[in-house]
Order: sequence, then structure tokens, then C-alpha cells
Amino acid sequence: MILGNGVPDAPAPPPPLDSRPVLDPRDFQNKWSQLALSVSQECSLTPQGAASLMNPQSLIRHMQSNYIQCVASGSQPPNCKFFFYGQKPGAADFYLVECTVNTASPKAKLKIKADDGATAEAFCTLFQSVLSEFGLS
Repeated sequence: MILGNGVPDAPAPPPPLDSRPVLDPRDFQNKWSQLALSVSQECSLTPQGAASLMNPQSLIRHMQSNYIQCVASGSQPPNCKFFFYGQKPGAADFYLVECTVNTASPKAKLKIKADDGATAEAFCTLFQSVLSEFGLS
């Protein structure tokens, strides 16, 4: 109840993604090779955003706090590559992301594949929104 006025609190909105997605690296790789590319976008980063992405663990933790998991990552300057995934709540549908950041340009290239291609654009918007806290402009 809010301030004891007899009105129950509004329930928290459901997360846009399953809060406990599970996809092992082999299944990710199999899905990645089978699914068609749904969305491909390039986004500009601020210099501060590019610098903050140089600490991969902070980005990975940030994405995890938004129900997007990292299955693999690596870097060869000036590029950092991340493979992320999210899962639709209550479904076996996944969104797979290859996110390549060039810290010199600074730009991020996103490739998204989805079991449900009809919702891939919406997921891309969500992914960019979450990533924007790291300096997408």
C-alpha cells in the first residue's frame, strides 16, 4: 500500500526479458549458424562510452542487470566483441547479439538474430537503450 491510503501498490511491470535465461555456448553457436540475420545496425558512441567499454566486465555486469547475458567476449584493440543473448519471458525464443565495438571510430556494430523475427526490432531498441548508458549517441 502506498502511504496507507488503502490503495494497493501497482505491481512491478514484468521484465521485458526472462530474468533467468539459459543458453549454453554450444547452443548459442548452433542457433547463430541456423538463424537468419534479423537486424544489423551501426551506432555512434561518445568517446566516454567507448572508454567505458574497455572494461568488458562492467559492460557484462550492466547487461546482466537488464536480463541480457554474455556468452563470450574478447578484444583485439581497437575492437571489442561481445556475444549476448536474451530470452522472451515464458518462451523458448531467444535473441542473439554480436556487438562489435571499435573504440577508435568510436562505433558499435550490432548483428541481431532472433527465433521470433517479428520482435527483433523491438529487442534491438531495448538493447540499444540498455547499451546507451555506456555512451551510445
